[in-house]
Amino acid sequence: MILSTCSNGVRELRDRFSSLNSRVGKVEKNYDKSAARLTTLEEKIADLEDRSRRDNVRIMNLPESVEAANLTTYITGSLPVWFPSLSDVKPEIMRAHRIGPPNNSGRPRTVIMKMLRYTDRDSILRAFRKSPIKVDGKDVRFAADYSAFTMNRRRSFMEVTNKSQKMGFQTFLLYPAQLKLMRGSTQHVFKSPLEVEDFLNGLATQENEEG
Repeated sequence: MILSTCSNGVRELRDRFSSLNSRVGKVEKNYDKSAARLTTLEEKIADLEDRSRRDNVRIMNLPESVEAANLTTYITGSLPVWFPSLSDVKPEIMRAHRIGPPNNSGRPRTVIMKMLRYTDRDSILRAFRKSPIKVDGKDVRFAADYSAFTMNRRRSFMEVTNKSQKMGFQTFLLYPAQLKLMRGSTQHVFKSPLEVEDFLNGLATQENEEG
């Protein structure tokens, strides 16, 4: 009698455990689906925001002491001086402003320029890649303006980008967040830093074995 009762109890516990496992499995599947949907929505929202910013240029480390009263006027007059190749193109700036309130950190606030055309933005970025500039002894950088979501994804490639360059690859960060590697006549495109890391590790192992 006692043995039968224990057996029934064990069977009942086993059934409950099996049912619980099944429920957990369903919850995990639903979670994975929800996470995938959330990622898709985030990517779509980021893409919309990126499109709204595609005429923008970010200027980093531009000293605040140089612009006098009107930032837009200052940059409009300075672009042909910084980049003589733009003298014929004459990019048109609709407006320019610095991000955030003045601060006492000594670090210049980032400038956002709204160009009349996205082709003007591309012309400026191409000119900067060919001819980096200094203003009052400071290295000034120009970059496209992306949403925070896209910026974070692009930043995640920084470490593997540096590693790739040390291994002799030319690196190109493609929109929205893919890394293109070129060495010799071969090229590779990766969608995540982990893919790049695995590729570089495998390549290093292969080259060590061959060497």
